[in-house]
Amino acid sequence: MSTDYVSNKPIKLSELVEIISKVEGFKLEIERGDVRKKTNYMEPITSSSVLEESRYRISLTKKPSPFEIQFLKKEDKLTTNYLWVYVNEDLECHFCRYGSNDVSSIISLIEFHTSLKLFDEHTYFEMCDEFGLEEEDFELEGAAPSTTKCEELV
Repeated sequence: MSTDYVSNKPIKLSELVEIISKVEGFKLEIERGDVRKKTNYMEPITSSSVLEESRYRISLTKKPSPFEIQFLKKEDKLTTNYLWVYVNEDLECHFCRYGSNDVSSIISLIEFHTSLKLFDEHTYFEMCDEFGLEEEDFELEGAAPSTTKCEELV
């Protein structure tokens, strides 16, 4: 199962790199090698890394907040969640969540840092329906790749 995330404006990869130095536990890695041959591995990105069109992974490792422990009954231990980032030739990001990863904290950090809103694909299409937009009206530049494309690359 996957979920694509769509922004109202393109988000540049360099904006994600800026978050690395500002948020403890936030990591950005580029995928190297060949997934199909199972020779792939993740290489950490730093502020001095050369950025390129590729598939990246954001990971966020953190302890739950007191609110999450008390009201959401989360365990008081470190957890890591992942959000995949597909970067095009213009270094614009497309986001995709796989499996049961809770990417809400990652999405919130990106939204706060970029001052943009990220919508999951379902909410975005519902909003377009509410405003009476046709499919061709809401194809955003820099929108997330189709679920089919996401699943192809896993």
